Formats: sequence, structure tokens, C-alpha cells
Amino acid sequence: YQRRVRVATMPLSSLFFCLFLSLTFVFSSELSLPSRDDLSVEQKEKLASIYDQRFSLGATHLNCSYIKICGFDVCSYVCEIGSLFIPPWLKQAMYSQVHLQDDVPLNWRAVLGTHNTYNALPYGVGLPQDYLNALVQTINPNWKVVIANQVVSITDQLNIGIRFLEMDVHWYRDELRLCHAGGIDLDGFNELIEYLENVTGEVIYYDSETIGCWNWSRQYSEGLKEINNWLQLPENRNEFLIIYNDMQDDLLQWGKGPLVIGNLTEVFGNSIFTQGEWEEMYPDGSWPSPKELIAMGKRVMVCTHDFGDQDPDDITFIKDQVWAENSQSDTQGYPNCTIHHFNPGPNAGFMTLVRDDALYYGPFWNGSDGGRLNATTIPPLSSCAFTFINPDELDPTTANYIIWSWDSDQPAQFVDNIKYCTKLRGSRSVGRWATALCSEQHFLACMRTGGDPYDHFTEWRLSSTRSGWTTDSKLCPDGFTFEYPRNGRTNENIINLLTSSGVSDDVWLNVPYVPTP
Repeated sequence: YQRRVRVATMPLSSLFFCLFLSLTFVFSSELSLPSRDDLSVEQKEKLASIYDQRFSLGATHLNCSYIKICGFDVCSYVCEIGSLFIPPWLKQAMYSQVHLQDDVPLNWRAVLGTHNTYNALPYGVGLPQDYLNALVQTINPNWKVVIANQVVSITDQLNIGIRFLEMDVHWYRDELRLCHAGGIDLDGFNELIEYLENVTGEVIYYDSETIGCWNWSRQYSEGLKEINNWLQLPENRNEFLIIYNDMQDDLLQWGKGPLVIGNLTEVFGNSIFTQGEWEEMYPDGSWPSPKELIAMGKRVMVCTHDFGDQDPDDITFIKDQVWAENSQSDTQGYPNCTIHHFNPGPNAGFMTLVRDDALYYGPFWNGSDGGRLNATTIPPLSSCAFTFINPDELDPTTANYIIWSWDSDQPAQFVDNIKYCTKLRGSRSVGRWATALCSEQHFLACMRTGGDPYDHFTEWRLSSTRSGWTTDSKLCPDGFTFEYPRNGRTNENIINLLTSSGVSDDVWLNVPYVPTP
């Protein structure tokens, strides 16, 4: 996603056009940027400081196998695709948190995604940005350039735990490509293109929405194949993904919609859960769960803009009919749980998305002005059960902030052949889950029978007495069943129940064992 900016005056439009035209010429031609060796010692030190502060490439920021990639006389060390080390606790906690929601309808789930998933350093996206940083900071030391949203590959983001991917698709140089383009509507430039088309009688497949695509921009099909390769691994056989194809109107105006559909069906085949199937199978507007979809052989769902008659089989969903989205600055975390211009907010049966923006374009754009998804803002959003929380610069540290369930170094299911059971802590790390000897004496968390453990309006109560862990609900009040919360919002309900009941003790949860493959 990129915010659309309409430039009203011709002189300013021309300024933007000249800037981007110059960059396009530099990076698309045989010309190259000055060699790093041409910089002074002071400039090199300043450049290294800027670059390492931003990504710590070649340092210790990420635990992975670094490889050297080069282009435009620029080389950078990036994580080799699939090589990122993910701490065992995070891997287990994230996997458990995702798959304890396997029986939850898609519109009630809460999962991690990423903003501009494809726009990542391992694909060469960020190669020139250290030089551009040095360039703009000679003008103003407070300016910088960041053009890569993500620091690790699609594969590594999936391994961390994302289940929502954003792919920006554009038509450039006779190919569907993944480009971070669009969002700048230069009327004067587009009028010039139209004039040239009228003069030549030929369609020119370029406009201001294509600025940002380069010769080296990755082909769309390659990104889809990377996703499918991950899905086909045996350990990922129970995973379901949602892919968002963010596109501009020009792609459909040029009649390229069928090519997008063709790429999708060629890569994923019948494993796509289509809008046509949803409308036929769920005419009441309800949604299936990942467990139901995987049983039908469905592994992905694709959302995009309205394709109209360019998608006659209704392969893709219209994203504006599926979720409401906004930036972090236009949302409020727990306990308010609101999203600007959308009522009733998250965890209410309609999907909600919160996106990040870490990009800088010198004096023209500062994505962080609207606030960032980070250690401060992600946990309260996770406690609201927003459907998709999509940060930039995802790494294992950032992923930690999405965990609302397991406490650090938990769970331990079996030690020395002794079974352990799950409890919600009420005394320390309040609200986090831990395993304990099943003989410990605690209240049971009981949910009203027939309610939904993913809906924060469902009532919870404590059992009448403390006991060891049990599968029997007879200690629960009449009309209540021993259960466990499925998301951060319903987990908060139990925390609040402990507070209102004056209980500072731990409480048993009926959590099933979810082994990591």
C-alpha cells in the first residue's frame, strides 16, 4: 500500500517528474553511481553509520547466512532466502498461537502479516539506498532514503509466522512485476503520455503510477512461486494464507487483469479459495475456518481491486468488501480498540488491518510521521485482536510483540514423561500462559456454552472451586464449559474476570497440545 498524493500544480508536478525520471535513468541505464572508493574517509564513515544504523547489514542484527548481492556498483550483505534463524520459543509460540485458531472463521482470526511483503532487501530492492542516503544528507542531515519495507525474504517472513502477504503488481517492460510504485498522480506527465499515444497511435504502457518499477523489479510469477514452494513443504501442509494484490487502475485499463489471474491459477491451481466458491458455499456471508478450507484442499485466498469482467470466474475477492484498513496512527489499541472511520472496530466479525510504513524519500515522504508498529504499539493492537497486523522491517524481535499467549520459555508440555497442563498466569506476567503440573490447584476458565471463544462479547466465569486440571466441565457454573481464549481480546476478558473477582491466582485453560512440526 502507498498513500495516493495528487499534485495539483504543474511546476510541482514537473519537479517530481524530473526527480523520478532522473533516478529511473540512473538505475535503468548503463550509467552507474560513483564507486564507494571515490568517497572520502569521512563520507565512508558517515555512510557506514547511516547504513548500519538502519539495517545493521553485515553486522549482528539478524542471525542468518549473509550473502553479497551487487548492482549499480553497490554491494550489500543480505540474508540468504530461507536462512534466518528463528528462536525456538518464538517458533513454538507463534505456531501455537496461529494453529489454536484453526477452528476460528477467517473473519474472526488474528494473525501476523507484513506491509509490502515483496519489497525486501534480499531481492536487491535496497541496494542503492545507502548512496541515496549519502546524497540527500549532503543537503540536509535530517533527510534519509529508505526504499525497502522488509529486511528478510518472503520465505523467512512466512517462517517467522506471517499468514497475510501484500504483493504490489504492475505492468512494466512487458512483464507483470512486483514494484513499489503508484501513489503519485502526476497529471501533466499522464497528459503527455496520452498526447504521445494519440500522435503515435500506440499504447504506451507507462504512466505516473509505474514510477518506481525498474528493470530489475522481480517478476510477479517468481514471487508467487516462492510462496507456493513454501506451502508445498510437508511441515506447512496445514497452513492457509491470504494474499493481497495491491494494484493501480492502469493495470486494468491496459487489460492486464487476465494475466494476473493466469499467473495465480498457474501457480496455485485449484488450491485457491475463490470468491465464487465463497458466495456459493456461504450465501449468508459467513466465513469458513482454515481447518475447513484445508480439508477442501484450499490453501490460499487472493484479494485485490474489483477486476470486473477481467475476472469472469470470480477467482479474487474485492478487498474493500473483505476488510477495513488503516495506518497505526488511525487506530487505538486495548482497551479502546478502534479503527478510524470504521465501526464497530476489531474483533466484531469483519476483518480489520493495521499497516506500517518505514519508508523515507528525502524531503518528500516520511512514513514514520504517522507512527510505527513497534514494541509500544503492537501489543495493545494484538490485545484488540485486529485481524491483520502488518509491520515493516519484520524480524524475530518484532514478531515477539504479537505474542499475547505464551510466556517466555513456555510451553513445556512433557518433562521426564510427566504431562504438564496450561494455565493463565494471574500473579506474574499477568495474562500470559504457562505450563504446570496438572495436580496444581486453580480455578477453571469457563465460557458460556454455545458462545464463541473468539468473540469478546462471549461471557466467561470462574469455576466454583479450585481443582487440578480436568477435562470435565462439571466444576463450571451451569451453562458454562471449560475452554480457552482464541485471541488477545478474549484473553483480556479472562484477565479482567480475575481482577473483578478479586483473584490473583493462576487459572486453568483447556488448551490442547499443538506440537511444532
